[in-house]
Amino acid sequence: MSIASPQNRDELKSYIQTKLGAPVLQINVSDEQMDLAINDAFQYFYERAHFDSMERVFLSVKVSDELQKFFETGEIENVTQSNTQPIYADGMVQTLTLVSPGSGYPALTTDDGDMIATTTTGGTGSDLTVTPSSARTTTGGITAVQIYNSGAGYNVGDQITISGGNEDCVFEVTAIKTESPLYGTEDFKTQNNYIILPDGVTGVSRIVKSNNHLAWGFGGFGIPMQSAFMVGGMYGMGGLGGVNFDMTSYYTMHQYLALGDFLLFPEISYHFNQRTHRLHIDTDNFNGVRTGDYLVMECVTKADPDLYPEVWNDMFLKRLSTAYVQLAFGRNLTKYQQVQLPGGLTMNGDQIYNDAKQEIAEITERFAMDYAEPPLDFVG
Repeated sequence: MSIASPQNRDELKSYIQTKLGAPVLQINVSDEQMDLAINDAFQYFYERAHFDSMERVFLSVKVSDELQKFFETGEIENVTQSNTQPIYADGMVQTLTLVSPGSGYPALTTDDGDMIATTTTGGTGSDLTVTPSSARTTTGGITAVQIYNSGAGYNVGDQITISGGNEDCVFEVTAIKTESPLYGTEDFKTQNNYIILPDGVTGVSRIVKSNNHLAWGFGGFGIPMQSAFMVGGMYGMGGLGGVNFDMTSYYTMHQYLALGDFLLFPEISYHFNQRTHRLHIDTDNFNGVRTGDYLVMECVTKADPDLYPEVWNDMFLKRLSTAYVQLAFGRNLTKYQQVQLPGGLTMNGDQIYNDAKQEIAEITERFAMDYAEPPLDFVG
């Protein structure tokens, strides 16, 4: 076991306790609190892209018949989502007029009382629900209601009975509406156009295109275009009027071919979500990648401390973990202010807590300058 150069979680915990004063001082932090502090430090370490926390790798998946069929058909599934899409119906209730308040209905504290179902005593409508107001008669009758769901199929003159009282409260439909939306349930279809990537992947830079795009085929013989132009220029066999190519001409032609490749074989469009680990690919044929070929993705992955023990010994990670544990230590001690210890000592949790906050602020402030990858210029 090496406290100075930790190679696992237990050694890092011992390192932190020693930095905070153990065994001379008792560090009043539970093992669970230390785990939380270390995990928070790792999360900052990864999500803020410390230059030693990430690796750029290439992941590949073989395009099998099953995978090709999956993306071509979409494997469409039905997904039910409630209260999202309007459904239009005839005979929806717009206005109700009190006929009889009834009696024995429970009092409500607000006008937003519980929704009470209603039953139709006349007409052919259905699904009308109302919310009664808080006002009551002396016998507990309802004097007013607010329409919650306007239902459908009602006519003027239909009478509505509100349940829940000793004597029924009755309202009459005095106006209907035929064009307003009645919100209900609709079925949506979702297409599973994604691949699940390993948990350690934090980003996808690109999906690599196949290598044969620049070989468009020349004159039907499948000769790569750039080779054809070079041969034509060198030996006067075609070229541009038989004029030999120099490097400038070759570079210009290569840029021309690259533009053609970009237009005829565009990059595969995609988007990746780190939390769901889903790489959504917006294509049904992978831009010409055939069955049996490999779909290659350039990804950014976490440096796994279980595979690479030196990650535990990273200076930034050790320093931030120690500061987080000190913060928890100080927070625990603030619960016992002005406690007199043997020998006349007094616990000072506030000082430990404030020192930890200042240390964390300094570490995070210097992160971009000392530990993060420098931002790259984009030329467009």
